[in-house]
Amino acid sequence: MELALKGVPVWLYTKEQGTNKNLAPAQIIEGDLGTTFKLKPQVIDNYVVDHVDGALAGSFTDQMQTVTVYYQQGDVAQIEALTNYQAEIQALTPTYAKPDLKTELPTSLMADTIWPVVKRLATTKGLFWHQLGDSRWILYDRKLMNIKKGPQADDQVLTNQIVNQNKSNAKKNFEHYDWQPQPLKKRGRLISNNSAKQVSVYSKPYGSHKNELMAGLDVLLTQVIHDPSKNDWYAIGSQGWIEGDNVVLFENEGEGLAMAEPLFLTPVLHEKIWGGTALNDVFDLPIPSDTTGEAWIISGHPNGVSPIARGPLAGKTLAEVWQTYPDLFENNDVTRPYPLLVKFLDAHQDLSVQVHPGDEYAAAHNNGELGKTESWYILAAKPGAEIYYGHKAKTSLEFNQMIDQADWEHLLQKVPVHAGDFFYVPAGTLHALGTGVLALETQQSSDVTYRVYDFDRPDQKTGQLRSLHLEDAKNVTTIPFKAESPAQTSLQMGALQETTLVEAPYFNVYKDELDGEAYIVKRAPYTQYTVIAGSGAVIVDGQNYPLELATSFIMPATVAEWTLKGKMTLIMSTPGPQSR
Repeated sequence: MELALKGVPVWLYTKEQGTNKNLAPAQIIEGDLGTTFKLKPQVIDNYVVDHVDGALAGSFTDQMQTVTVYYQQGDVAQIEALTNYQAEIQALTPTYAKPDLKTELPTSLMADTIWPVVKRLATTKGLFWHQLGDSRWILYDRKLMNIKKGPQADDQVLTNQIVNQNKSNAKKNFEHYDWQPQPLKKRGRLISNNSAKQVSVYSKPYGSHKNELMAGLDVLLTQVIHDPSKNDWYAIGSQGWIEGDNVVLFENEGEGLAMAEPLFLTPVLHEKIWGGTALNDVFDLPIPSDTTGEAWIISGHPNGVSPIARGPLAGKTLAEVWQTYPDLFENNDVTRPYPLLVKFLDAHQDLSVQVHPGDEYAAAHNNGELGKTESWYILAAKPGAEIYYGHKAKTSLEFNQMIDQADWEHLLQKVPVHAGDFFYVPAGTLHALGTGVLALETQQSSDVTYRVYDFDRPDQKTGQLRSLHLEDAKNVTTIPFKAESPAQTSLQMGALQETTLVEAPYFNVYKDELDGEAYIVKRAPYTQYTVIAGSGAVIVDGQNYPLELATSFIMPATVAEWTLKGKMTLIMSTPGPQSR
């Protein structure tokens, strides 16, 4: 009997247009390689589908496929994308930020002007809204405007409004906004005249609104279009297009940031009651005490944000750079935090048995924090070392009873570990590193922990037992537990052997073992590296940057290719689909 090969699952996301908020959990659709799939958008109360990014139908392949369905909120009956439509304004017409009368903007459309229209929205109350190419909305009123398809005939007027025959022929002409963009490589600084100090980014000139960037950011402009109405439009890499009035070009490249080098980071050390000295013994890190448990080596989290160690951004933090220079990360939303966090963990004693929430629960109960899915690569383990990974309860009732009765022997599940082991720990997994384990952790950027069992040990500094979070833990723990063990694959690329440890929604983690020289091509918005053994160098544009044990760096989006050289092992990670 011939076994069918499984294709890589298809991920279906359901999000709110404009905010990118998840409206429903992501769906994972599985099937055999080569078989077809057909997805159907969910019905969401008080929402209607706005548009879809990705293919709702296709075949399972050996590559990850993602589909995102965007929804519009409100009393919406229908949304329709429009091509080559225009609004002929006959009298002063108010504009709105959203299809909502409460969002009127201070700018109105003047009489005898023509505006491109890209979207039509009908409400359940019989109102018709039209979105202009610059993202503003107008409410249809036949006394104020005509909405027509151009440039040809009056019989294409959508509103049955008779066109004034005395108007100039020029006013009936409608330009097609499909001009050929010209390549550009110039830096500029975003400016804005609105009170929010934000600059709108569009899918194309006069296209749909994508997101907002903060004024004051320095950006790399990669294309320019000069439209027939003498307006300039600039592309910011893959982020989208901005109007020329929203950017000041630098006279010379020295004014902006021409970042074509790695971002090297300085670790932030944290003391823990379970910590020891291994971070100094193994990595020569300057630990603050003999109970140092964590080194946050790549972090934008406010509880331990990494400073940039050297280069043109030296002295700034990763969080600052993430927001101020979004083009370095292909970051389309500077309001969100840097999404990933990488740590060294020294479990001189058992960590508390704990569980982390997912995004939705963390946002609701922990001041908007991200959830925390994580992973461990075991760097070293003493003989007989174990971790706590999962639990044995079959039902929520059994789980709650075991916790209430402190029946840890029958609840907790232990797993022996050795150097080189890897564990994927999704949110909702009960877990803890055990005594004698040194690990590298790749996780979402979150510091939310619900402590379940702390071995009844007092904090030596306070003399008190640490707080437990049993109700939250009961709410978020996955029951029953089922270990997720991603299949590991290895690929030899010349002198580099790369092992895929996990490719998951929030992050991808790889182990790169190098003995010689390897040419690397960018394959993600940015790439995180940490040297866990040996030494070598990374070469960018002919510049050699030495790499020692425990060196961590980020290769930004502005670097398309680089070379690794030496005899060393690195843990490499990139953002997954939900972290981009």
